[in-house]
This record gives sequence, structure tokens and C-alpha cells, in this order.
Amino acid sequence: MKVKLTNIRVSHANKDGQPYLDKLSRPYNRVGIQTEQHGKTWLSGFAYQDNPMLKWHVGEEVEINVEQKGQYTNFSLPKTNGGSSSPDQWKTVNDKLDRIIAMISDLEPVDGPDPEDPSSGGLPF
Repeated sequence: MKVKLTNIRVSHANKDGQPYLDKLSRPYNRVGIQTEQHGKTWLSGFAYQDNPMLKWHVGEEVEINVEQKGQYTNFSLPKTNGGSSSPDQWKTVNDKLDRIIAMISDLEPVDGPDPEDPSSGGLPF
């Protein structure tokens, strides 16, 4: 659902100043928004660092999913490409890729025909 933002509040800590942490002790932000479409109702969501919603501004139109849970109205960003990824998931992927690149860099060339040379038969074995 596309909505126009009329108010935004972002909080990274509770009333006592304790940062919000998920089950894995990763910090996150609570995000509250009001929209033209929802009037004075506050919609609640959360965001890890680098989440696009932390850059939203009043007056901006954004695409969100809205879900009513009891007395609370929650929102989230639409999932893309079959799912969403957290920064930690991307860090894991990047770390694995760095290890693979390092392993490839350490490989010694193999003696034999050059697979890119058509006159060598083109077979690496």
C-alpha cells in the first residue's frame, strides 16, 4: 500500500536509555509513522541500521505493508526478490565471498593445454 507520511518518530532506546536489542543482541530502531491514509493512528515498525525507512521524511510517499495485530497497527517494508535480508546476512555473504576469492587467488596454475587456446585442443585435461 502506498502511503504519504505525515509524522515520523524513530527511537533506538527505551525510556531508561537502554538500547533496543533483538534476540541475538543486535541493535535496532523502533519506527512510528502516521500517514494521510491512517489519520491519527500510529503505525509501528522496526528497522536495523541501513534500513531505507530510517531515511524517510514527512511528505514522502512510501510503499509499506500494514497489519492489524490486536490494538496495534504494524507496518513493514514489502519483501523483494522472495524475502528481505538483514545487514548481518549480507555481512555473512560478503565474508564467504572474500574467503572464496582468497582461495582462488592462492591456487597455483596447472601445467597443461591452455583452455582458451584453440590450437591446444581446448581441453584443460
